[in-house]
Amino acid sequence: MPLADTFIAKLSEFHITLEDETLEYLSGMFDDMQLNDLRESTETFLVDANASSRTIDAFYESILKAGAVHDLEPEQEDSSRKPKKLEKPQQQAAKISEISSKSGETSRKSAARRGRRSKKSEGQRTPSQDEPEEANIIAISQQSRFHLETLETMNTEIDLRDVQLSVNQVDLLVDAKLKLKAGTRYGLVGQNGVGKTVLMKCMADGTLIGLPKNVHILHIAQLQIQNENTSVLEEVLSADQRSMTILREGKMLQEAQGQNLEDTEGLYQTIYQILVSRARDRLDEANKLAIRRSGTRGHDARQELIKQEQAMADILAKTSAEVVTQENANEIVAEVFERLAL
Repeated sequence: MPLADTFIAKLSEFHITLEDETLEYLSGMFDDMQLNDLRESTETFLVDANASSRTIDAFYESILKAGAVHDLEPEQEDSSRKPKKLEKPQQQAAKISEISSKSGETSRKSAARRGRRSKKSEGQRTPSQDEPEEANIIAISQQSRFHLETLETMNTEIDLRDVQLSVNQVDLLVDAKLKLKAGTRYGLVGQNGVGKTVLMKCMADGTLIGLPKNVHILHIAQLQIQNENTSVLEEVLSADQRSMTILREGKMLQEAQGQNLEDTEGLYQTIYQILVSRARDRLDEANKLAIRRSGTRGHDARQELIKQEQAMADILAKTSAEVVTQENANEIVAEVFERLAL
């Protein structure tokens, strides 16, 4: 089976959906591509399609096995000593060309149809695909050694130099400059797989080292399976973790106050759950910074991680009555509803 047909068939087998334009672009690459160069040339397309690293590894391993079997087929045919009546060379070549053309066209069309159907049938995915494993993404930029403008600043403009972006040791950006001015609309233009989606994702989740901490970036994935009943507002809010946290805390307090206005114990328990959730969020953020930073900043980040781990252990070791008081309860309720009103 030609490499292009094998690639498309495996996309369907592993429930990886690529856009029609991407498939058309890749079809022109397979003619001059060797099997050993396949992963390096096409992996970024699978990353942009939100395929997990585990799925990507299994995908290329399956293609390599299929290629090895394909390479052995001529030897198996030659080892057969049964007499066969061979057709004339011209007739045989014509038949092979016709069969290959038809099978390739049918495979591409059926794979495209299966890909479109897989977008609509989320329930057909296996549990391992519902829990994707994140790809190994490294995103860094040049940072000043004597200033903190890359960490804390009131300026909302982004100006990063020597941006390096790689996915699973495949370089997407090398020594690039990223400059975004507030109030200006930008569009990322480039071929599929060059890293546009990965760059936006790294900026949104804070993976790109050097972004100012005060800049709030939202990323709404384009290729994820969407619920047709979800409104645009709900989709935007779901990408904003801060807003979702505020809405969740507000809903928890409203439910606690609505059940019984005199039930202070229930209200205190809800506030305790909010404090535990906030402590867990701070711990997760400290853990991310400790992993990404090195040198002096890495040391400071690890010290902050130890501090947040201790704070998390302390609050879990206490009950709601020991943590929540009348004073801090009033402060938290006022804070949540004030943020909710904004």
